[in-house]
Amino acid sequence: MPGDTSRRESEREDWWRPRAEFLAEYISSKAMSNSDVILLQEWWFSPQFEQILDYHTGRKFQRIAERRPGHDREDGMAVLIKRDGELEFVDSQPLLTDTNRIAQLVNCRHKDDGRPVAIANVHLPFPSSPDSIINERMQACQVQKVVRALSRQGQIQMEPQLQVLGGDFNSNSRGLAARSVEAQHGFVNCASAAAEQALSHTGGQVNLGITHKQHDGLLVSVDHIFARMIEPPTFSTKKQKSENVLRGYGYLDSGGTRVVDCVRGDLELECPSHFLLSDHRPVTATLKWPSRDKQERILPLYRDFCNAPLDPLEPPSYIGGTNMTAVLSRVIGKPYPQLRP
Repeated sequence: MPGDTSRRESEREDWWRPRAEFLAEYISSKAMSNSDVILLQEWWFSPQFEQILDYHTGRKFQRIAERRPGHDREDGMAVLIKRDGELEFVDSQPLLTDTNRIAQLVNCRHKDDGRPVAIANVHLPFPSSPDSIINERMQACQVQKVVRALSRQGQIQMEPQLQVLGGDFNSNSRGLAARSVEAQHGFVNCASAAAEQALSHTGGQVNLGITHKQHDGLLVSVDHIFARMIEPPTFSTKKQKSENVLRGYGYLDSGGTRVVDCVRGDLELECPSHFLLSDHRPVTATLKWPSRDKQERILPLYRDFCNAPLDPLEPPSYIGGTNMTAVLSRVIGKPYPQLRP
């Protein structure tokens, strides 16, 4: 019936509560709990929903959430920081990307030596216009606001900062939003870098396969993680040709910070809606981030990289480091606005 709001999932506890329990258990499971950071989009600010998630995940993760603007908004973004992981939470703020849309900017520091980390959690708009150019430009415009905010933040740091950008782009890696993040701002697409390492050369952007089932049933690849190291103005900004080549293999700096891998989770998308854990599959990127005292220069070993490439996975100068896994997962799905059949 038109106007029958009883079909809204959030108004039927027998619909949303079982899925919330399964979601919470999945996040706290071994598959997800090894991650230092988990990014969640479409977070529902229902006290009952949050109580369920916190009950299952609160001992492992610290939750930081930001609500979308508007007095009647019940959804937003959330980031989970592993309590016994590598990172310590510093602060969080929403960034308005459109009239009623936000990104979430979270600052952390490494527990051992205080190195700064900035994490951006994004959810770009669905391509609802019949004009694909309008859709792509709208998404690119919003992600540009996020990247510019990250760049400003990096410029006020007194030391290099690791920056991770992840979320639901509602477009694939060849879309304008994803391509602009790489081409204009020096971010590395973690999926493409991991594929480049595994296959030696893939010839461009790479998608991880299906990560999302849209409300219209279309299966798409729209979930991405990007990373970069940004240096303050006091550091040299001159880049060697070899460094640009190595970026394609996931190297974020000349000290050994790099993308180790990027994988897609295997959540089931083709099932009845009442069994659907999420309409997105999680994407996990692992970054190797050596501490200051263990970094060594990589670039001198690659003087002739373009003419006689060495194996980028085994650079002789690389020494250990710490792992930081950034997980992008819109596993919360749509508990607030979703309609059930």
